[in-house]
Amino acid sequence: RLQRESADDIRHIARSMIAEFSQPGEPQRIADIQSFAYHYSVAVTTKVLFSEQISPAESIRLRESLSGFLSPKDPKGARATLRSYVEPLVTKRQEALQSSDTVPDDVLTSLLRCQQRHDCSDAWMCDQVITLLFAGQETTRALLSWSVYHLAKDSDWQDRIRCEGHEGGKEDSRNFIMEVLRLHPPVATIPRLSGVERNLKGYEIPARSYLLVSPWINHSLEALWGADVTAFNPDRFQSDPHQAGIFFPFGLGRRGCTGQQLAIQETITLLQELVHSKGISCDKAFVAESVAEGGIMQLKGSLDIELHELEKS
Repeated sequence: RLQRESADDIRHIARSMIAEFSQPGEPQRIADIQSFAYHYSVAVTTKVLFSEQISPAESIRLRESLSGFLSPKDPKGARATLRSYVEPLVTKRQEALQSSDTVPDDVLTSLLRCQQRHDCSDAWMCDQVITLLFAGQETTRALLSWSVYHLAKDSDWQDRIRCEGHEGGKEDSRNFIMEVLRLHPPVATIPRLSGVERNLKGYEIPARSYLLVSPWINHSLEALWGADVTAFNPDRFQSDPHQAGIFFPFGLGRRGCTGQQLAIQETITLLQELVHSKGISCDKAFVAESVAEGGIMQLKGSLDIELHELEKS
């Protein structure tokens, strides 16, 4: 559950980064929305989960390390760089807890208390923080990039999200994001290991069998979604906003992504802030394609958006 102050932090980060990344001129531009999405998601993750403000230089260093962590070229070197950022963060908070200083009530503090209760190693602790850093930004970067792309192409939805943002609502914005996640789930397949032998609708599944569950396939079936399955139609989520059992971009059940509400909230906030007082557009010649990066389905290429003054009614 996001606390009110966390929501305010996210909105402040969105406004600050839109201003920082907007290039002067008429119209204004934000170049390479994928890079912008990365820096925004890292800033939100470090602030909300660890109560830390990350510098632009640290953000770039983390991006290179996270990318290298998934690369076969030098995963150990990338891991060492990640640890050089994480270990001081963890040590500082550990010292504050031991001295009974007032500490932020955030995810890092919760993890450290868990470490104390279960006597986990510092290496375990750092691994958890690294996992949160990766999971908190790579999948969200994909969601943010695809969301901005679709919004830049549709002025009607910009109007709806703008009006909703002015009124403090979220329903249209959430439905818009759900449709982005339906067409572009950040993780195309989710691996699972069966714990016991099962019969699933006539299929015998032995214990300890590896299974692949695919959000991308389920989200693309005409039998489940109707004849307009390939169309971008956020209003389909008005009738059944949960689409139980067939819509699972973040997984399902107790193994589902624990950060999904944060990802949705930061995306809603960014979209509402982008169109708060501007219209946005992108190059009509831009061809939107997916590319797998570290198992995450990212928007391929470099997408620039333009910010236009709204026509006065």
